[in-house]
Amino acid sequence: MSRKQRADAAERASRAWQLRVSGSTWQEIADQLGYVSPSNVYRACMNYFGTVPQPDKSFRIEMWRQRLEALWGPALRDVQEGRAGAIRAATTVAQRAAALDGLDAPTRVSVTSDAEIDAWIDDYARLKRLAGELPAEAEEGDIFAEVVEDEPVGIEASRVDA
Repeated sequence: MSRKQRADAAERASRAWQLRVSGSTWQEIADQLGYVSPSNVYRACMNYFGTVPQPDKSFRIEMWRQRLEALWGPALRDVQEGRAGAIRAATTVAQRAAALDGLDAPTRVSVTSDAEIDAWIDDYARLKRLAGELPAEAEEGDIFAEVVEDEPVGIEASRVDA
């Protein structure tokens, strides 16, 4: 291979790399750069770079965000025109967009101190009292009981003073 051919091969491989990183498929790159097949593009990158490019996560997230934005307009238009399956398609696009942006993340409670734990327990007990599941006069304390045939026997209570 001559110096010019090597330079051309390097330029094509470099361009293929750029297209791949920007989100193009191997087939799209082959079509655009005149390779015979997607596997030839892959081999060119492997030969020149020793590896194949993998778009980074933030780029892929942005790429999918743009793709979902592009799909949302036609999906919404189809819903407005009453096309069959349009609501399902629009809902799917909306769900994927929400998941991508983390809008469907589960609600989490993070307790990091004793004061927060105590406050959470107090709030929980207050709600249980309001719901009638705890007597209004219930006090904080330890209750020890021995259960025999579903009947408590020998109940002992002690108050815990903080």
